[in-house]
Amino acid sequence: MEVHSDRRNLRIRRAYDAVLTGIPFGIFKFGTGWLLGGESPVLGAVVAVWGALDIILNLLAVVFPVHFSWCVLSNLGRHLGPRWEDRLLALDTFIAFAIVSTMIGFRLLSGLPSVLGRVWDVAVICNVMGVGVDRLYRSWSR
Repeated sequence: MEVHSDRRNLRIRRAYDAVLTGIPFGIFKFGTGWLLGGESPVLGAVVAVWGALDIILNLLAVVFPVHFSWCVLSNLGRHLGPRWEDRLLALDTFIAFAIVSTMIGFRLLSGLPSVLGRVWDVAVICNVMGVGVDRLYRSWSR
């Protein structure tokens, strides 16, 4: 019975992480790719596809965690050897935060189409609140 409960808890945790962290990171990349597409269509397309793939991989990582990691970089890390999955996931996190910081710092968000801008806003809210809720949960569950 406890094994079933552990699997269920792991699946819930993975879904939580995907919805509140991984999918927002993919949205940030996709939105940036959209914006870059106006200046450099090839670079914009590459970044937008990267974001879309990360969204898909996050969903797959919830359903098939043995076969898929969270994002393009962490999946690459799985093939490079021990510890690389975590290192490249950390790099992906840094890149996502750098993207958000750049978009806000240079006031580029207004260049997104209104629907994508709203999706971006929701992704930021989910990401920030997800970290806050996780921190509260961890402090109270000890």
